[in-house]
Amino acid sequence: MEELQSQQTQESGESSSSVDPFVAVMGKERSGRVRLYGRGVTASSLGKTSTKSNSASVYVPDELLQSIKVDVAGQVMAELKTEVTRQVKDHYLTEFCQTMASQLKQLHPQMDLDAEALKRFGMATQSPGDASVQM
Repeated sequence: MEELQSQQTQESGESSSSVDPFVAVMGKERSGRVRLYGRGVTASSLGKTSTKSNSASVYVPDELLQSIKVDVAGQVMAELKTEVTRQVKDHYLTEFCQTMASQLKQLHPQMDLDAEALKRFGMATQSPGDASVQM
């Protein structure tokens, strides 16, 4: 029993003066590494700031960046689809009006009609459901 007490007093005297519990568990510091930030993070990368602004660099997870890219791509695709649909409808309306104006002129040569006038007339007489799509 006395031996155990003497060992404990010797160990407690040594540990209180020379051994840090954090170092005992985590190990010695290594140059170029930063603890608790994950792999690949260095002290110099933590201190860097953007050259275009004075704000510190921020780590953004790849999953978040990927989801943002997907959202933006989806929005761009929806806008492109809307624009292409509008252009296609406008193209077919113009072709239709040109064909109708040509046929009306053949049937009634005295009429002074052009395709643009028919197109404007068609747009002015759109049904309420079609009014949301502007040509």
